[in-house]
Amino acid sequence: CDEGYSGAPQKLICTDSYAFTGVAPECSAKECMLGIPLSSNVMGDGCIGRKTKERCTARCREGFIGDPITYSCGADGNLRDDDSGKVGVKPVCSRQEPAKYDVSAEPSRWTPLSLSSCCTVWIFVGPRLFAGHA
Repeated sequence: CDEGYSGAPQKLICTDSYAFTGVAPECSAKECMLGIPLSSNVMGDGCIGRKTKERCTARCREGFIGDPITYSCGADGNLRDDDSGKVGVKPVCSRQEPAKYDVSAEPSRWTPLSLSSCCTVWIFVGPRLFAGHA
């Protein structure tokens, strides 16, 4: 079998008519065990179990931002970043900052809510709930 594949070798006999007889080897792709991109802020579950010549993509987990990276499983059993060819490269993911809204931007969509004598909380009425204080 070629590198990156496993299987029992078989003997083939070349006949006088230049044809091979015998049982062809059955080769199976090997699983990549190194370079799997997993961390607390990277989602690379789809890279687990990848085999020779298969590809996968790792992305930032929800709440983090960064560029995804595509990998290929090499014959040496390593997942390599397609762009650099390096093993162990992971997406650089940084925490996504929550959106900030200015109360004066859309005054009709902000509703004041007094919590106590010390302050007022402004609630944005829209597709998502955001709050600010004054």
